[in-house]
Amino acid sequence: NFLHNKTKTMAAPNPASTGLFINGSRETGQDVRIGNVTAALAVANIVKSSLGPVGLDKMLVDDIGDVLITNDGATILKSLE
Repeated sequence: NFLHNKTKTMAAPNPASTGLFINGSRETGQDVRIGNVTAALAVANIVKSSLGPVGLDKMLVDDIGDVLITNDGATILKSLE
């Protein structure tokens, strides 16, 4: 079978060699999933009113008081800290 012969497997990089766990730890499980869903819902709530043909503009004010008015979701997300 042609497809069977072309099957490849990918391995995750070794965390020790990437330096990702320096002074950190790895978390897994239900708490992490809940945190990811909560973060996704927060982003969706921020951006959803700016989407679509009747999307509203957002007025963003940064730390030094500069004002940016946009309805671009990418710009809104870039301005979040």
